[in-house]
Amino acid sequence: MPQHTAPAVVRRAGGGSTREFAAAAVLVVSVAVLRGVAFLVWEHASFDSDQAVTGLMAKHLIEGRAFPLFYYGQNYLLAVQAWLAAPVFLATGPTVAALKLPLVLLNATTALVLLRVLSHDLGLRPWLAVMASAFFVAAPPGTAAQLVSALGASVEPFLYVLLIWLLRDRPLWQGAVLGVGFLQREFTAYGFIAFVAVLALDGTLFRRARAAKIAAALGAAIAVWLAVAALRPFSSGAGPGTTPLDVAGAANNLRGLLDRVCTDPSRIASGFGTLLGSYLGLPLGLTPARLSGFLVNSRLYQGLTWAWPVFAAGCLAGLVRAAVLARRRGVRATVRDAGAAIYLVVVGALAAAGYTVGRCGDLQIETVRYVLLALLMPVGLAGAWLRLEPRPAIRAAIVGVIAAWSAVSVAGHARLLNEYVRDRPPAYRRALTDYLVQRRIRLVRTDYWTGYQVAFLSQERVVADTDGVWRVLQYHRWAEQRPHAVWYVGRGPCANRGEEAVPGVYWVCDPPD
Repeated sequence: MPQHTAPAVVRRAGGGSTREFAAAAVLVVSVAVLRGVAFLVWEHASFDSDQAVTGLMAKHLIEGRAFPLFYYGQNYLLAVQAWLAAPVFLATGPTVAALKLPLVLLNATTALVLLRVLSHDLGLRPWLAVMASAFFVAAPPGTAAQLVSALGASVEPFLYVLLIWLLRDRPLWQGAVLGVGFLQREFTAYGFIAFVAVLALDGTLFRRARAAKIAAALGAAIAVWLAVAALRPFSSGAGPGTTPLDVAGAANNLRGLLDRVCTDPSRIASGFGTLLGSYLGLPLGLTPARLSGFLVNSRLYQGLTWAWPVFAAGCLAGLVRAAVLARRRGVRATVRDAGAAIYLVVVGALAAAGYTVGRCGDLQIETVRYVLLALLMPVGLAGAWLRLEPRPAIRAAIVGVIAAWSAVSVAGHARLLNEYVRDRPPAYRRALTDYLVQRRIRLVRTDYWTGYQVAFLSQERVVADTDGVWRVLQYHRWAEQRPHAVWYVGRGPCANRGEEAVPGVYWVCDPPD
């Protein structure tokens, strides 16, 4: 009888077998996809007019009506999301699910890349890498909604900064990622700054070979910026039939960034107090907040009053312990062993500090999307602590805390799904859209947060001239040309003739005589 031998187990640099890594990869990808399912299945779960404009950009692109290079009405936010959605629109039609599907897949891709960094580059076993990545992979409902929001940029900066690290020895590709990422969302620069900081810590920054690579990366980034600048004269600045001359505001990402720099020390100091006192708990789902503040159409809350202070104390203890362990090893040995984790912590810290300074201390839940990269701080801290900690009992405690946090986050998603299955919040904009389409009303005037949702949901069978903010200038021009064909949609009863289109929410008033 022939004897059967067990298959060889291939060991990876980060520890564990390829089979373990594959199983871990399936897990993180599945979780990253599942946390976005609610926002695919129910179009009104997290959708607003800013996202609708991105959808309209993709629709105009596949119809050949416009060439969106940047977000309509702006000279920044490279239209990556619109271009990603365009082929999906070709296959399925322009829907909210089709708009968000590429972003859900990008979340899964980012989760996989993060797992690779923590396992291969940091040296954690795959299942420990899964635990360290949980703060991104198993993000709570409010943050998960932000990570699949088509607001011009959502999850992409996470992927860009991870690629900047992975491509550290391929400077031309690294620079290309930096160039595209910065044009889409300037937060990508935090990745390159953090990379340079890590090089400074390990003493290689000023070596000739590394300096040449940094110069090559910056040269590639500049080449990308010049290429986009060359395309800009051909772009549609504010929708079909427009040019970049129809766009006001900052001339580019860098100018917009400089315009937002705050110089009031007292407000900045107050902002850092808020940041550390409660605000960083918002994207982690620890600080109490309504899900509606995260653009989720829900009556639910997330967070507990005591959760953030307890978690923050644990993070502080982790920082102290990691610093003690690093001192024993020495700076260069620590960077060699945990450089990837240090990189993630620095990126997250820069994102938090940049947001606080840029907002001049005015930290609001409505703008939490600007600080999402701060999630990389607990990811990096957990990774560094697990990598450096020699005591099994402490490692087990770290894993236990992360598992408890993950369970609370998953429970939040379960509550959201239960709400949508059993007691779904009303979809007022869809009801209004159906009313207008059924009555063949073509042109309306209304507020921004209603108008562009109606335009997208109706696939432009209804278009809206919005009050004061014109992302698609063509709609406004049509309203000016045909004033007697413009119906008014408001939140109160009509002064003259009209009808209550959505009971208690929207009234549609007849055009002027």
